[in-house]
Amino acid sequence: MPTRRYQRVPLQRPVSLRGTGHNQSGITKDFSPDGCAIQQDTRSLHCGMRLKLQLALPDRQDHLEIEHAIVTWTHNQKCGIRFLDLSPDALARIKNVYDLLLSAQRIDDQEEAPILISLQPITLH
Repeated sequence: MPTRRYQRVPLQRPVSLRGTGHNQSGITKDFSPDGCAIQQDTRSLHCGMRLKLQLALPDRQDHLEIEHAIVTWTHNQKCGIRFLDLSPDALARIKNVYDLLLSAQRIDDQEEAPILISLQPITLH
């Protein structure tokens, strides 16, 4: 099984899928600059399908348009999507959101370090 270039981060956001002859919606389960996993309402996608996506990212209200994507795996009502030929603007937006999510995930995973406070000694005159 090929190794992913990027670690996936959890992200549950609405996504619209448009393929030949049908439109459907789903929810992303995880996300990276290379692709995402999607939970669908119905099982109608199959490996190799080419799709267009409208992905709601948490950084702005407007949806990200991904013109070229492909289904890489399916299992029950979940599927894996790989992004293809992203525009520079789309890639920059995806990487920005990914970096913020990855950073937040690392902060959550770390144990809270004790806070040390150092005060200057008080001298009386």
